[in-house]
Amino acid sequence: MTARFSFHHQAVWSKANVYGIIIAKGNDTLDLLHRLSTNNCNTLQVLEGTQTVLTNEKGRIIDIISIIQCPDCTMLLTSYGAEESVLQWIKKFIIMDDVILHIATSDYKMIQVHGPQTLQCISSFAGNSLIHLPLHHCTISTVESRNVYIIRVPALSELCYTLIYSSLDISIDTFFETQNDIPFLEDNQYWIMRLEAGMGTYNNEYSHMYNPLEAGLLHLINFKKGCYIGQEVIARLDSYNKVNKRLIGIKSEYPIIKNSIITHDDKEIGMITTSCFSDMHGNIALAYIRSEYAFQNDTITFELEKQQYSGIINLLPFSDES
Repeated sequence: MTARFSFHHQAVWSKANVYGIIIAKGNDTLDLLHRLSTNNCNTLQVLEGTQTVLTNEKGRIIDIISIIQCPDCTMLLTSYGAEESVLQWIKKFIIMDDVILHIATSDYKMIQVHGPQTLQCISSFAGNSLIHLPLHHCTISTVESRNVYIIRVPALSELCYTLIYSSLDISIDTFFETQNDIPFLEDNQYWIMRLEAGMGTYNNEYSHMYNPLEAGLLHLINFKKGCYIGQEVIARLDSYNKVNKRLIGIKSEYPIIKNSIITHDDKEIGMITTSCFSDMHGNIALAYIRSEYAFQNDTITFELEKQQYSGIINLLPFSDES
């Protein structure tokens, strides 16, 4: 049984480095994060969570973060490798606020479980508390006297839960390593399936070069909330329909290289941001192109070793039919 089959029909587990962790403490934490990011987060109760985008003054992406309100702290899940930049960005706006932050990525280990049968896989230590768990919310289980934070996160395949636990704990690792009916998803497979699902990555699709509307993150923006950093720019782009580029997928018979320029009728219209070979879809990539060219199945051209090759636009996510 392959990991891909289990990923789509049963369950798999992975250890890919997806998140960095910042721990925040202080009475003003949620209020500060609410003032700095695109989504509502100032009313979170214990074990509730949300996802939001930190943007700069130009409305460009600093990072997408998940905010989990734990019993004794607030846990921020950043993109892996973005912890320091996120920490420094937030600290810029701490003046009189009661907020203390520290990076805690190395204090924890993480496992993700993906697939439609995820609940059955982890019910032995999570019980039935996950059945009605909303997206980004958390439950805490105890395994051998240690806490395991179980968070429902955006899924690449129907369901996904992230398990976060002490770096000193080996019981969770042992549990999954001894489950022969739950295949392990190698890191390279995970990132291919993430690309297939149309999920971008830090410093590629999600960076200071792009804003949340261009990146397809409209669902993480609350247009009814008050001011936040970058709010005026994002609101103006939305109101006047001035989103100039879109994140799309590309398929080709030829290898696609990151940072390749995309053209249409000899006119530069975008750039490849991530690419890979998928055993299901062939050569695929994520790219930003000008909005007026972002139509399903339209032909584009990209450059490889000073040669021009053709590709087809695929609106995200890549599907079995695409």
